[in-house]
Amino acid sequence: MTVTAEQREQILADFHRKWPLSALQNLTLEQYICLGDKNTLAYWLEFGEGRFLGSIKGGDASKFGIYERKKQAKGERGFISSDDRYSWKNKYGHTAAEAFAAIKAHILTLVRAAQAGDTETIEALDFEIALKWKLAFLYQDHDQPCVLPIYKLQALQTLLPDNRNLTHPDAYRILLAKRGNNPLIQYGLDLWKESEAEKDDSPARSLDDITDDESEPHVEQPVVALNQILYGPPGTGKTWNTVNHALAILDPAFLDAHRDERHLLKARFDALTNEGHIDFVTFHQSFSYEDFVEGIRADITDSGAGLQYRIEDGIFKKVCLRAQTLPAQPHVLIIDEINRGNISRIFGELITLIEPSKRQGQSEALDAILPYSKKRFSVPGNLYIIGTMNTADRSLSGLDIALRRRFTFIEMLPQPELLDDVVIRHEEGDIQVGNLLRVINQRIEVLLDRDHCLGHAWFMPLHATPTLPTLASIFKNQVIPLLQEYFFEDWQRINWVLNGHHPDRITPRFISPPAGGPSLEKLFGKEVAAELSDRRWQCNEAAFLCLESYRLILREAE
Repeated sequence: MTVTAEQREQILADFHRKWPLSALQNLTLEQYICLGDKNTLAYWLEFGEGRFLGSIKGGDASKFGIYERKKQAKGERGFISSDDRYSWKNKYGHTAAEAFAAIKAHILTLVRAAQAGDTETIEALDFEIALKWKLAFLYQDHDQPCVLPIYKLQALQTLLPDNRNLTHPDAYRILLAKRGNNPLIQYGLDLWKESEAEKDDSPARSLDDITDDESEPHVEQPVVALNQILYGPPGTGKTWNTVNHALAILDPAFLDAHRDERHLLKARFDALTNEGHIDFVTFHQSFSYEDFVEGIRADITDSGAGLQYRIEDGIFKKVCLRAQTLPAQPHVLIIDEINRGNISRIFGELITLIEPSKRQGQSEALDAILPYSKKRFSVPGNLYIIGTMNTADRSLSGLDIALRRRFTFIEMLPQPELLDDVVIRHEEGDIQVGNLLRVINQRIEVLLDRDHCLGHAWFMPLHATPTLPTLASIFKNQVIPLLQEYFFEDWQRINWVLNGHHPDRITPRFISPPAGGPSLEKLFGKEVAAELSDRRWQCNEAAFLCLESYRLILREAE
């Protein structure tokens, strides 16, 4: 479809008639975004005529901050909250109404800033990047423009190769100073065409190809690291998230289309595993180089002639050889609990070969002669390694330095906000589970460190069954044992985490001294007892099913 610059000018004029500032001031959520409605602002910006003023296709619907779903939200997505109709980014609010109110306020702020030519305010606004700059372009004073219809920072930097650290406002300022008398939209399209030609080093495509189908601003897809480790405390969803990270490599379009449908993502992950694109291994203390790369195995012959020895490939070598046979297709190796193994012993000389610059086909590519087979070996460039690391087992600072240099680390923190809508209702009162986890972790961080906080995953079953017995089971079977491990059974500190030292002496404590036992003085005598602190503690079963015991944890800390 051919759309001239003059036609685009008319599209802009039509937009201003339909969506003046007064329409934004009275904007409702249904007018902003509504499933199947082609008259919404979001539809016009992405799929309607607005795409000819800089498309924002790509990514998913979360680029608008809030969106209406086709189906019920499924599974966990750390930065997204949902109700029975909408999903929205957590940073905008706890409910759909709160989120839309915040988004609308951001839109009005940036529009007023654009009309005043204040691009620095727009730059500082914590709002969706492509969306805010497109709205700024549309609503600016077009007699004194401050924004071009190019919203992708990479494209702007391509046009200004000597100024790679420029922000959007800097780039717009420099490029607009060179506009002369050129019409703004035509000038912007010419610049976009130039940036594409520079990027591709090939004949430029037609403006219609660029702006209609793939025009800037696509929501930028992050470059996926060849070697990455998801790290964090137990229960923060590290292994759970390897599914999403693997799909981001192998089938990003499917991931974008079904982010809220965990069952579909897992089914796709399983299918790719069965097709040989994903392999999974767990490191442990007895895992060795021979298990991972190659080793000698002994077989008993059928003839009874004794043992025969053969060289057997380990999982890493098998995956590398398979990836080499299909160089155009990415392969993923997931290493769960990567820090529980002896990294130097398991990887051996291959720790160097996994570096991106040392992979096959790179200018600095290296290979090694394997110790058993004596064959040359190198790591293909289409193999991605995703590791998970439990920081409660070993902190990041204690990790093998050679491994740390060669991996990108992605921190997975507890997300109590995922539990903010979980309320345990009981005749004794209510308790908000998100706050419960938040307060416990704040105390753990003071007494230990953030590496030993409790993950939200332990409490996720409460979404399905928000009952006191379920909470009691989680505390009894997971929380208390984990705290015992963290604090080496220092019951006094565990008691501090649970606020057991509070002066209220009526509420049952989870941890309490054994009742009816002899005093220290009777056990050791008066002189010795004076120098001792009583370390005898036991779990109080009655506290687990007492809502006030959980409320005591929050007492004076909310």
